[in-house]
Amino acid sequence: MDPATTSSLLAFALIASTYVVAGRRGIARDRRGRRWPTRRTAMFVSGLAVLLLDVYAGIGDAARASLSYHVVEHLIMSMVAAPLLAAAAPVRLAFFALGSEARRTLASLLHSPTLRALTRPPVAACLFGAIMLVSHVPAVYAVTQRNDLLHAGEHALYLWTAVLMWAMTLRVDPLPHRGSPQLELACSLAAMLPMAVVATWFALAATPAYGSTVGDQQLASAIMWAGCLVALAMNWLVRAARARPAYVQTG
Repeated sequence: MDPATTSSLLAFALIASTYVVAGRRGIARDRRGRRWPTRRTAMFVSGLAVLLLDVYAGIGDAARASLSYHVVEHLIMSMVAAPLLAAAAPVRLAFFALGSEARRTLASLLHSPTLRALTRPPVAACLFGAIMLVSHVPAVYAVTQRNDLLHAGEHALYLWTAVLMWAMTLRVDPLPHRGSPQLELACSLAAMLPMAVVATWFALAATPAYGSTVGDQQLASAIMWAGCLVALAMNWLVRAARARPAYVQTG
């Protein structure tokens, strides 16, 4: 195992351990005896595991030679790992685990101009869409494939913009901005539009743009269109569940 992979595994283990310890610390500090939901911890650890498998289990290596694998790698990152991490409510966990002074500091940070801007649904959608478009400019794609540091930075941007977008959709963290359901739906559609544009370009291009083959490029288009449909279906399911009235027992 190379040093970079070992360092990444240790970093992921540290992040997972920090989350688990924060949950236990919150339980110990809470005077009302509340427990941090086990399902949230499972989602966070699962999100990290998916991310590790995506980058280090062979998909990442294949993505350097195949556009379709490259698309699969980024879709797993943004449509599987990111929603799991967002659903784990890390910000809410921080409020649960920290003391009163630290909670006030965190609340001030969340309401800072930068984070208030980043958590606006239109901004989150635009950031994700922009990363999708820019990363598929042939010159940018070629540079990131040759430079490991830039490639890692690209992955970080994909992951964090996707987490921000899913946090907007899931609404499990106490973020400064929450748009109307109509605005959030419009933003979700807008975030998928660049993906649809790139997928259409892949399908219609007569020559390969990334040193792959036309067949591989068309397969990448089909995978990306499937990713769009899955993302929209997930958004619909989340909104339907959130709009469902609570069951009230009568009699």
